[in-house]
Amino acid sequence: RSTRKTVTILFVGLVCLRKGIRLLLEAWRLLRKEYRHIRLQLAGALMPDARALIKNFSHDFSVEYMGPVTRERLRELYKGADIFVLPSIEEGFGMVVGEAMAMGLPVVVSDQVGASDVLLAGEDGFIFSSGRADQLASILALLINNQELRLQVGHKALEKSSLLSWERYGDQTISF
Repeated sequence: RSTRKTVTILFVGLVCLRKGIRLLLEAWRLLRKEYRHIRLQLAGALMPDARALIKNFSHDFSVEYMGPVTRERLRELYKGADIFVLPSIEEGFGMVVGEAMAMGLPVVVSDQVGASDVLLAGEDGFIFSSGRADQLASILALLINNQELRLQVGHKALEKSSLLSWERYGDQTISF
């Protein structure tokens, strides 16, 4: 990650309005005004409510929609990414957040993602207010501009990810 010029931001999940895809693409438009060395990868099934949005970006080569991917391909995407984003307007926990953290990625989530409850904002991830494309763009810009911060937050995310396993969840539930 540390030697690439292009900063890759990864979204994994259903590509739909509920997962905040409209918000992410609004933030992307704001970012593209200033940054040319960024790339957005979208991995997941495209739902009918987001088809027109994705089509609007079909000529923007900085946005790559990949459709559903295998677990093996997903692992490659996590490894190749610099930042993970989940801008959902409603979300349970969002296990993709834990997966991204386990790969050492800094994560950026909306306050409507359940995983936001376990993040220490600015330390092992970032949280923005749902519906605020400007906040999302600002956090992404901070990470785009600061490789050292990306690596530092990603390292803390990796450490925290060991606390997010299903086994640990089961042990805590039984203990409770």
